Amino acid sequence: MRISITLLKCSKEITEDIFKDLVTWLVQILNTNTLGQNIRQFLQCDRIVPPLILLRIYAVRQGSPQTVKGWDNRVNKELIGLFANAGAVWANVSKRVNDHDFRSLAIAKAIPYGIYDLLFKHGFICLADSSDTAEFAVENLVRWWKKFGCNRYPNADRIVILADCGGSNGNRSRVWKYFLQTLLSDVFQLQVTVVHYLAGASKWNPIEHLFFSAISCNRAGRPLECWQTILNYIRTTTNKSGLKADAVRVTKPYHTGIKINQEQMDSLNLIYNEVCPQWNYTINPKNSSADKMPTLEACLDELKKKGETSAP
Repeated sequence: MRISITLLKCSKEITEDIFKDLVTWLVQILNTNTLGQNIRQFLQCDRIVPPLILLRIYAVRQGSPQTVKGWDNRVNKELIGLFANAGAVWANVSKRVNDHDFRSLAIAKAIPYGIYDLLFKHGFICLADSSDTAEFAVENLVRWWKKFGCNRYPNADRIVILADCGGSNGNRSRVWKYFLQTLLSDVFQLQVTVVHYLAGASKWNPIEHLFFSAISCNRAGRPLECWQTILNYIRTTTNKSGLKADAVRVTKPYHTGIKINQEQMDSLNLIYNEVCPQWNYTINPKNSSADKMPTLEACLDELKKKGETSAP
């Protein structure tokens, strides 16, 4: 048996091409596999568009009653104390902080609940240190309405809330719907329409890139040493587009474990939308004429007939 070996000279490129399937490389995992798409996702994306169009139209109607407003809600918990914060700042020396972010080393755990007014480019954050509950979420909406909303929209009879799909304002939460009825809709006689973003689509929520991103840039590289520090960073947040922000601290304790039974749910004046009802619903105030108010789609159809489906 004879074996002949021939030595050939070849370039580096040819050698790599020959052995590319035989050589192993240091690689990373690529999270590119999607969960798939279905018709409900496309329908819900189309459902979010009408409120945004209506908001743009009413924004240029300075003399007419404001009837539609948008709120975007998001919450991210923060440890208060000498903890590292991503980013860098101009300074002579570096700020020394703890090498670990243990909860036991924190002064408190701030729970910020953000509300962003799309028309006025104004953000409002309530900071608590108890629990992120549905009662806390709705009462923050009430605080916003009393402090800003009722003055900006004196003739408003409807509120449109663009919310994420989970957390204290999740689409499955009975407590969230119950307090929207009892604390917001009935008290102020407002029709409350809620449109939820899909699970995993919170990054498309306008509050992320119009409000929270600006706060992250403003406090980048700075530790949140105390309550006043985090309040100041929020209140001084602005950008070139005219963003304004305000923040308050909420000391009221909120408790988890509140249960809403079926009888209480049946008492709500709750109407689910025909399209994707699990993500779209309207709560009308009890004992009022709000049941006869036109839906968002009806308002949009009326504006289409008038040729006002876009705003400058």
